[in-house]
Amino acid sequence: MQHTPRILIIHRALAPYRIDLFSHLTKRYDTELYLEYGQPLEQDFNLSLQGGRIQFDYKLLAPGSRLLPNLRPELLRILRKPYDLILCSEFNLLTGMLYLLRGLSARPLPRLVSMCDDNLIMAEETLRGSSFSPKRWMLDRIDGVILCNEQAKDLYRDRYRGELSKWHYLPIVQDEQYLQRQVALAQAETAALRSRYAIPDGRAVILYVGRLDKVKNLPRLLEAFRIVIDEDLDLQLLMVGDGPLDAELRQQATTLSLEERVTFAGKQQGSDLYAHYGLGDALILPSTYEPFGATVAEALVLGIPVAVSEVAGSCTLIRSEREGYRLNPLDKEDIARALRHLYRLIGERRDGATRHSLLPYTFDQYMSQLDGYLDSLIAERYK
Repeated sequence: MQHTPRILIIHRALAPYRIDLFSHLTKRYDTELYLEYGQPLEQDFNLSLQGGRIQFDYKLLAPGSRLLPNLRPELLRILRKPYDLILCSEFNLLTGMLYLLRGLSARPLPRLVSMCDDNLIMAEETLRGSSFSPKRWMLDRIDGVILCNEQAKDLYRDRYRGELSKWHYLPIVQDEQYLQRQVALAQAETAALRSRYAIPDGRAVILYVGRLDKVKNLPRLLEAFRIVIDEDLDLQLLMVGDGPLDAELRQQATTLSLEERVTFAGKQQGSDLYAHYGLGDALILPSTYEPFGATVAEALVLGIPVAVSEVAGSCTLIRSEREGYRLNPLDKEDIARALRHLYRLIGERRDGATRHSLLPYTFDQYMSQLDGYLDSLIAERYK
């Protein structure tokens, strides 16, 4: 391309696991980035703990009305500028506005691409819904869709109109060099954590990182953990996070006589979170509902094997027994099997070797694939 393509990004909010993606896009393209909200609605991140990681500018969209929060009149002003491509998130009223109003920006029309977090179950529910639903109408007509679950991508590709090149798979990944460096910098704190939590030397540590919420299926995880402890597996469950089930889970751990085997670390961010990742030998995410599960990709990039619910979008990152285990979240016995599998993997890996990423591609390789996809869509605009 002769010129640097101009891209408008409108994303829901800035979460730590999206910083590297936006850093890449803002460096490669002439980009304007707007956020719908200052924080993800379901989480509260302290972005000041990200240090100098945020190397790009962004603006907040003016809020919509209370009745129609996604109705953003400010788009009328923003779209007066010429763009080659518009990158938005999900499918909602805002997506429809961008589709209908993009003619204000330029001719030929800017390509419109949505980043969609649908997992396979969510995609199947979309297809079972009314054929007249706004989302299905948009899936048929939008220029491109980026999905973080490969199964959902394949399902939509087979059902909707458009070239095969319309669909792109990109899991929610981060720069492995950055994450590995942060864990290395936190080594001293990691060593202190084992003593603070009274975890005996040599005991394997299974991490859970996330909200202590109903959909995370943590009561069933504790029941399964009791099973494997009764089998004399030398494991510690380290639960990193907070949420409405905190008191209930602590009481359940006491009832199951797991007080010395389950540690509640509370919510951790920044270097404190990386120190906890350094302490973990494996990670488990047994959710009954999980569009993606960014902690799965974080753990894998740090060389930490993962047992993840088969309903989570990130389950497709587990491609073999080497990376971990896809578990049935409704089956306590299968969660126990997942814990046994992680325990075996930990035993095989405990040789002092350096941990290497368990993802199939590096962050730069994922970004190169994304660049090719976006560039091809922009090139089609001029055909």
